[in-house]
Amino acid sequence: MVEPDLHAHSPGWVRPSSRNKISPPRHGLTRPERIWKGRAQQSIGVCAKGGTAADPFPLTATARRVYAARHVRHISSLCRLGFGAAARSRPVESLPASAWALTPGSAGHEVQCIGVVRALGLEPVVKRVAPSAPWSWMAPWGPAAPDPAIAPPWPDLVVASGRQAVPYARAIRRRARGKTFVLVLQNPAISLRHFDLVWVNDHDGVEGRNVIQSLTSPNTLTTAGLAAGAAALAARLAGRPLPRPWIGVVLGGASGAYRFEPADAATFGQALAALATTTGGSLIVTPSRRTGAAALAALGGALGQTPHWIWDGETGENPYFGILGAADALVVTCDSVNMLGEAAFTGKPLYAWRLEGGSAKFDAFHHGLQATGAMRWFDGGLAHWTYPPIDANSFIADAVRTAYAARRRR
Repeated sequence: MVEPDLHAHSPGWVRPSSRNKISPPRHGLTRPERIWKGRAQQSIGVCAKGGTAADPFPLTATARRVYAARHVRHISSLCRLGFGAAARSRPVESLPASAWALTPGSAGHEVQCIGVVRALGLEPVVKRVAPSAPWSWMAPWGPAAPDPAIAPPWPDLVVASGRQAVPYARAIRRRARGKTFVLVLQNPAISLRHFDLVWVNDHDGVEGRNVIQSLTSPNTLTTAGLAAGAAALAARLAGRPLPRPWIGVVLGGASGAYRFEPADAATFGQALAALATTTGGSLIVTPSRRTGAAALAALGGALGQTPHWIWDGETGENPYFGILGAADALVVTCDSVNMLGEAAFTGKPLYAWRLEGGSAKFDAFHHGLQATGAMRWFDGGLAHWTYPPIDANSFIADAVRTAYAARRRR
């Protein structure tokens, strides 16, 4: 059972933080830090200069400069923590040996936590918390509810995500008396001082001395996993008249920011059919939980006799990883940070299909993907280009290794 003082000595309610924005230190950089900053500037120089005539980014000059400067600043901040190649060469005793993935149980939160832990070379113990009222009402500001699954021995590392998991992450860090390193994914909405490290997306606008930011979100994708998925999908579709190139289509759906009605799906399907006809290729389509049966049927009807295969969402295993691995190019609806980010992990041509709606955060995310050279808006054509795969997992894992080792040395 949980020891009574898991929450008995809790400070109780903690002050909510609506901004969690702390100005970074303004002191100068050392020579190694200047070198890292220079490399960062070189890596995104094409964005700052406006791209090339052959591949212009559809961003204003101001937007490109602001985006470039922002990422130089992030890398400079990580330099101060000692982030870089040295993070991968830490002695074994300065790296975590055990880890929990602590979430409310939702698939999205678990995928992110598990992805980060595996990037560290560990297999997490998955801990799901589901406090009842009134504890659930008080999260993330209130104390943690007693839970027999959340008890010593504490792991070296806790990776937590989700509002209901935040009180437990805070309580574990306090109870472990500094022996457990706590990483929270996404804005915890309380003071950042309760955690060792906090990760957020760039477009979330959260900053602090213990905050790291990346354009895309952590996930469970690996190169080996995509290769295995591609092989499985090829075997599954063997014998079907599906000529190359394969155009992978990943569908989102209606959300608080976007609309995706059957009529919208039909319009999308017509554009995809025209693309397949022009290229002589095939469409490999997978929906998400938000797509809806009516929208999926409307898109399928619009494809007509175009060579295509659509997963119905029920028969057999989800071919999502296989599509990412096997497709020659990808077209993804613009409504999901995770889907676009996972597609950008492949390094393959990535087109986004515009849906009705949007928000400032989505605009910032889309601009960021364009600035890296990963994403273009779908305009009916199919081009070929490459870019370095965008891997948030490795970035976050490096930051954890560095911060964990630095804390052990104190």
